[in-house]
Amino acid sequence: MKVVRFDPHIQPGGQGEIVIALDPNSLDGKFERYFKVLSNDPQRPEIFIKVYGLAAPFRSPLAKYCNF
Repeated sequence: MKVVRFDPHIQPGGQGEIVIALDPNSLDGKFERYFKVLSNDPQRPEIFIKVYGLAAPFRSPLAKYCNF
């Protein structure tokens, strides 16, 4: 899991976007990751974003009939 794109400059009171890529084949079962976002806001210079879920690698129903 990694950050692939984010808005580096956000105006005061504005909004930004952080895009995180997830490779489900690299995860199996429950996962939990934290991303630290740095800010120049003196009241919240760091924000932690928690990403969690349940993932399973792709398993083709044809796998028992084919060699991949």
